[in-house]
Amino acid sequence: MFNSERPFHDLFAVALDLYFRTWREMHARGHQISLGISNNPASLKDLDDILQRKFSYFHMQKIWKKEGIETDELELKSSAIQDLQQHLRPSIEELVKTQKKRLEKRISFCKSYKRKII
Repeated sequence: MFNSERPFHDLFAVALDLYFRTWREMHARGHQISLGISNNPASLKDLDDILQRKFSYFHMQKIWKKEGIETDELELKSSAIQDLQQHLRPSIEELVKTQKKRLEKRISFCKSYKRKII
């Protein structure tokens, strides 16, 4: 990767190009560069290709969404959320039952009302 005469200058140029490209798309994050380097590119051209193909803003949105879903799932499995679910379940089930009964009464009233009109 660092076989050019000015490796840090070239790396900085690639990183800056990525930054401005993604900033235009929607705000850059340094996470993309570290992910690109973790793929062990052989040269800076390979790094630039990896950053453009695998870590464009479109692909990063997918990665961020996946990470967000994983975080949400982890939070839902926490003991506090589990306790809260067990505490609220009976009252929610009762609320659903009462709403279902009210809906059934309305439907039966509408049916009987239509029969009287006809």
